[in-house]
Amino acid sequence: RNIYSQARHIAEYLAFVEKTAGDHQLIGCAASLLFITLHYPEWEQSEKWRALAEKILWPALDTQVYPDGMHFEASFGYHLIVVEFMLLAFTMMRRLKLPVPSKTYRLPERMVTLLRLAQDCVDRLPLINDNDGGMVIPIELSQKERLQGLYAAMAVLYDRPDFKAAAGDEIWKCSGRARTSPSKGSDTWIWAISSVLRMRTMRQFSGLTRTT
Repeated sequence: RNIYSQARHIAEYLAFVEKTAGDHQLIGCAASLLFITLHYPEWEQSEKWRALAEKILWPALDTQVYPDGMHFEASFGYHLIVVEFMLLAFTMMRRLKLPVPSKTYRLPERMVTLLRLAQDCVDRLPLINDNDGGMVIPIELSQKERLQGLYAAMAVLYDRPDFKAAAGDEIWKCSGRARTSPSKGSDTWIWAISSVLRMRTMRQFSGLTRTT
């Protein structure tokens, strides 16, 4: 019931957010609504809400992400959270064999490539512009661990050996398999996060570990 109420609230105010905050917040709202409706297709409003989310999300991504892969707010903190929202939606759509516009589907690859290139010698991102430390799912992870999770997901989704190398041991923790090369269909860190929406108690949520 709580998730339904939040989805309804997002749907009611998404057009307002589009007019007043055309930044990472808009992407977060649209991607969240899309993800929720894909998880709960049985809701009467799901199809309508999903169409609304896609109508706003795809143009917003094309507008906000520069051709070189940098998010227009020029903040690596916001850049990172936008990538997480994108992958949350994209991996769910791929799992359900739903189409993503080809131009938009390539954006995370460019964005994560830029993150990899921007890391310093101890795997930190530059402190440029605003950064509120926001995360898509409030799991206690260091920035390095968040990036390794993204690299693991990207290695599977985009068949990138360099992302696989950057993920380190996270690629094996995320796939839940032995140390053998994961297939493209392997469950990843991002997919595992989707189970949060199905959790019924805070006790279950607090039991999440870094290998989830």
